[in-house]
Parts: sequence; C-alpha cells; structure tokens
Amino acid sequence: MKRTLKFSGLAFLTVMILWACASESPKQVAEKFLTAISVGDFEAAKKWATKESHTALDMAAANDKDHIAERHKIQIGEETISENKATVVYKDNDDEKVLKLSKEDGKWKAAFSKSDLDGGAATNAEKFLDAFAHGDMNGAKKYATRDAQASLDMMAGTFEAKKAKPDKIEMGDIKYEGDRASVFYHENGVLKTLDMVKEDGKWKAAWTKTSTTKLDTDELEEEVIEAMDGESEE
Repeated sequence: MKRTLKFSGLAFLTVMILWACASESPKQVAEKFLTAISVGDFEAAKKWATKESHTALDMAAANDKDHIAERHKIQIGEETISENKATVVYKDNDDEKVLKLSKEDGKWKAAFSKSDLDGGAATNAEKFLDAFAHGDMNGAKKYATRDAQASLDMMAGTFEAKKAKPDKIEMGDIKYEGDRASVFYHENGVLKTLDMVKEDGKWKAAWTKTSTTKLDTDELEEEVIEAMDGESEE
C-alpha cells in the first residue's frame, strides 16, 4: 500500500513538472501579454514577448503616461498557427485586433512592433484598404470617418467593378503627427498615401474621392524617406 502511494505521488509530481515545462499555446501567451499591456505593466509584458519586441515595449511605456488610466477590456479570440508563426484575434474594448506571435527558444512569444504602438492606425488602414480593394463598401465604411463614409456612398459603381477585379494592395510605412497619420502603400504598383485621423478615440480613414488619384511620386517618396528617418532616430 505504501509503495502504491509513493508511486502515485511520484507520478503526480512528474506530471506537474511536465505540465509546468510545457510550451504554452499562442492564445495563453497572448492573454498574459495583453493583460499586462492593458494595465500598463510593460516590464511584465516583456516576459511574454520576443527580444526584438522589448524596444517597442519600452517606447510604449514612455508614451503610455497619458493613457495609463484608460480601461482596456481584453477578449481573446481564435488562434491560427503556421509552423513557427501564429496570430491571435482579440478584442480591445470591442475593437477587433490581431496579435502576431513567433517561436523563440522553443516558446511562443508576442511579436510586438512599432506599428502596434499606433493604437490601430496601421491595422485599421490595412483593413480599410483591403475592403476597398475588394469592393466591400460596408467593410470599408467600418474603418472610415463619417465624412469619408458619405464619399464612399457615391462610389457604388467603383465598388462593383472592384468586386470583379480586386486591386493589389501592399502596405508600407506610416508617419505620425499627433492624432493624424499618413499610411504609405502601393495600389497595383502605384505609390499612394492614406490619411488616418482619430474620430471618437479610434483611428479612421479620412478617405476622399481624390484619394484614388495617382500622387506625385517624387514628393511621396520624399515623405516616405522622412518617415523612415524619423523612426531610425527614435
């Protein structure tokens, strides 16, 4: 009887050790990382982030002084795993976002970057452009300002054409100026920019009909270089 108890105790201890050492899933890591971020504990968040993410987290900590009192309700959604990369969909105060993760030293870590510091500017710009490119008017309006929504309503014919032949969108850099941002991207190989503004506390695309016209390449390239130089100085 004593031998049985000893064996059972040893087996239980072994299971507990193996469980503790097991690599946590992307969803588990994402939840711990985002929970730490939501309360402004960026040092704790580093434990669940890649080494390359630490610099961005330090920047987030420095920029978070004005937002530390804001409440963040985090809801973890589905995870998608592709070899050593993963994404976890989550909601931050009802805003749907995506967190990228990667394997580092055999463990899942949050791949937090400078683009994640914008509070959704780059993410919402990409979602707007993707919807626009595929002729999804309702999807595009979700990430557009109220003024832009009125302009989009007048583009019904354009949206129908895009459904049949979607545009190819390639995202580029982003330049910030307070509550405004300029997102650089290529549409079918043509370099363009999309203005993003804060409306009701959320980043929205300030799209107009002139946004579909080809921009001055030299001027735009100069702005891209300035944006990149600004990031390197940080």
